[in-house]
Amino acid sequence: MAIYQQRNPLGFKNLLTWQQANEIYQRAKILVSKLPKKYFRIINHLIDSARSVKRNIEEGFKRTTTSEYIEFLGFSRGSLEELHGDLMDLEKDIEGNPKGFKGISKGEISESIKLCRGEDKMLENQIKGLEKRRELMGYKTSREQEQLLKQQIVEEKQREDKFLREIQKESNLVRLINGRFISKEEYDKRTQSGEKLELWPL
Repeated sequence: MAIYQQRNPLGFKNLLTWQQANEIYQRAKILVSKLPKKYFRIINHLIDSARSVKRNIEEGFKRTTTSEYIEFLGFSRGSLEELHGDLMDLEKDIEGNPKGFKGISKGEISESIKLCRGEDKMLENQIKGLEKRRELMGYKTSREQEQLLKQQIVEEKQREDKFLREIQKESNLVRLINGRFISKEEYDKRTQSGEKLELWPL
């Protein structure tokens, strides 16, 4: 069984999947603060699901084997699917009764849904990369494993960058230097007001 050897205990923060999961969680907290109190069940479920997406990435990263890491990323995808379902239901409720959701726009929900879909695809790619790495490293020396790791990291970064460019183009989002995604409209509004926002280099 291939051993997953992480070096930095907080290295998960460099993962694009974790960064986007954190963004989704922050958006979920803002969203639930605006929901009517009668939605207390979905409020709790939204927060729990969004938090679980991020926390399972963190826990998986710290596991000792690649198999365990993959398993926890699978848990993240499961929680993400629950969150996505709740957001889809909310979007329909807002369409049917916009006056009942003051301060919440359909666009706000739609952006979170798009982020969830993008996150799911990134998690899928991360799992596939780990599975491939595990297969390749199963019969390699330590030096060969290290070389393969470096090659895999470069290739995964290239795939992630390409995917993020596609997501930003399709969803009309821009990514700031701190890793956060905001809408193009919000970016234009803030920069026009004089705020300096540096974009993530692509």
